[in-house]
Amino acid sequence: MEDEGVTMSSEELITRLEQARGPSRDLDEAIKMAHAAFLISGGAKRDEVIAAVGGGLSDDPRPYTFSVDHATTLVPSGWVWKVGTCCVSDDAWVVPDWNSPVHGARLRRELGEPASGSIWDSGIDVDLRPSGRPAIALCIAALKAHQAMRA
Repeated sequence: MEDEGVTMSSEELITRLEQARGPSRDLDEAIKMAHAAFLISGGAKRDEVIAAVGGGLSDDPRPYTFSVDHATTLVPSGWVWKVGTCCVSDDAWVVPDWNSPVHGARLRRELGEPASGSIWDSGIDVDLRPSGRPAIALCIAALKAHQAMRA
């Protein structure tokens, strides 16, 4: 991921998203690059990465920070997500769907059995204040999930 010629870590990207006042095409580009890096580090093939990020790395990014629909494409395969908003905050939560007949066995192989109270059990919960940025909250939760899976 490039930001003014300097590589941005996923932690730096998450911090920028937490501080963002609203949607940003620059952040969308950084998210696209981070998502591609996560997929590549997980063994995804070129065609899978292109499909997941909506085109080649030189193509315009999806509007992740503008749209919850686009932000959901960042949620790891087989994970459950939800987003809520109120006058105080936007909340996003993601967790592996251990009961999924399609993904449950794969998730157990990849992540192990969830320990009670761990992020694999309770999920990753983002509380973004002030409200008005639900797509950004989901982007943060999804990026944190990818981080946790690579840790």
